[in-house]
Amino acid sequence: MNDLTWLVDLILPIIMIIFGYLFSKKQPKNINYFVGYRTKRSMTSKENWIYANRRFGQIWFKLGWIAFILVLLVRLFIPVEHETLTLINLCLALILILASIYVVEKELKR
Repeated sequence: MNDLTWLVDLILPIIMIIFGYLFSKKQPKNINYFVGYRTKRSMTSKENWIYANRRFGQIWFKLGWIAFILVLLVRLFIPVEHETLTLINLCLALILILASIYVVEKELKR
């Protein structure tokens, strides 16, 4: 069970790192409803679309590594039940994801 909670704790940071790297290097070329950073602002023009996807990727890549390191530190040094730590780590990842959306939307508004 302990191995499974490690996997659950690290899956979101790993996804953030992978997709952050992919989107920062190669954004979806065309505006679509399936892949990419899809908000009203990002889909208003091709320029916004490319900028939003690239910027979101850059932020996710950085925050993914931060989340990865924080998860490792929390798992190794905080003596709490594994289920509680998993909940804390998932909430942390959710906060980082929402923060990245806020930053990109604020930048697109300018």
